[in-house]
Amino acid sequence: MSIKFEKKYFDELANLKINKPQGQLSGHNSGEPFCDEIYNFLKKKNNNNIFKQYEYLNKLLKQNSSKKTAQERLELFKGTFGFIINRGKTSLDKWTPEAMFEEKQNDTADILFIDDKVNTIIDVKTKNISKKGQPPNIISAYKMAHIAESIINNNDGNKIDINYIGIDWELNGNFLDLKEIVIRDLFKITPEKIYINWAAALQIQFDVSTIDQNYTKSKKDWASDYLKTYIKSVQNRKKILDKKFINPFLYLLDH
Repeated sequence: MSIKFEKKYFDELANLKINKPQGQLSGHNSGEPFCDEIYNFLKKKNNNNIFKQYEYLNKLLKQNSSKKTAQERLELFKGTFGFIINRGKTSLDKWTPEAMFEEKQNDTADILFIDDKVNTIIDVKTKNISKKGQPPNIISAYKMAHIAESIINNNDGNKIDINYIGIDWELNGNFLDLKEIVIRDLFKITPEKIYINWAAALQIQFDVSTIDQNYTKSKKDWASDYLKTYIKSVQNRKKILDKKFINPFLYLLDH
């Protein structure tokens, strides 16, 4: 079975309160407890399908214990979904049942919904609505370009979903009160409206609660349109870098 996340799916969490974590209420410090709540909630509803990314990687490798070398293990990560969750040849080479993968903050997925037809990558983004700040980092625009390339070359966009769960919260005494949950589909975001922040390591940034969901073409079309946006952004950035860091010194090359 595949799954389509809608706001009503999470109605049971409407009155969720999280104990205020120790230390600053920074993005990761306040976001991780909410991510854990979402994970536990989904796990309770879909126990056999829900995994943290590292959990699924460990399960996959244990189930294929006959594959000993990194090259053999790479064969388990075919297609776009495999590209997204794969931690790389070096990590695969070092993996053993005694030294399995652990959770990493920079894993692409916070949560995976594994299915025979459509695998869903779920990323949880939290926001303190009482404070103003720039939108969160979503994913590297460069990695997204490779994902788009894979979707086009493998023609397998129908086998993956990428969903963002946006959680708006507010501090209330010793608790973080959940105020709103929104769900957004990456492939319904109009690629032309995607913002790439070059000052933040090429991160795509957007506010989950306000990003549009108006794109209606196929995922393969989305991938192509995203690459147009990405390439245009790179070309504009190159012009800025040339103007600022190269052009002022070109006249000296003739001396």
